[in-house]
Amino acid sequence: MPVTYEKVLCAVNITESAQEVIKHATSIAKRYKATLYLLYAFEEKPVESLASRMGSTLSGETLREYQQLLSTLEERDSFILKDMSIQAENLCSCMVKTLVTQGKAAEEIIRTAQEKNVDMINVDMIIIGSHSSLPLGKMLLGSTAERVLHKAPCPVLMVPLR
Repeated sequence: MPVTYEKVLCAVNITESAQEVIKHATSIAKRYKATLYLLYAFEEKPVESLASRMGSTLSGETLREYQQLLSTLEERDSFILKDMSIQAENLCSCMVKTLVTQGKAAEEIIRTAQEKNVDMINVDMIIIGSHSSLPLGKMLLGSTAERVLHKAPCPVLMVPLR
């Protein structure tokens, strides 16, 4: 029986390297006429992180300025994700859905791939970029791609990023 991919999950970040990962993901989605899911996972809201680390040492005005800056950054990230989605649709002529989750990237990628609801039933492939090329670096730090590779419920395509 031939291998087919109906639902492809592509983990992206808000950097230029995401374009290389998307290029591979759209190629596979186009080839198999698959639905492509672009997933962006962020660990925590920076305002919450800063507030928990700094406690009450920030003045109300400083915290408001920081929140305004982060709101601007979130709008920028949202625009970038929308742009990535449009570019992906143009490249593969297939359905592209954008997902944003909060949590550790590897855990969110695995969780999303395993989700069983109307949209995400049995993702057939995960595509992710990998920056690390040194085995010692992977051993000491552990990359998101490495964690996904070892815990994924489906095949994983790791795209080397330079």
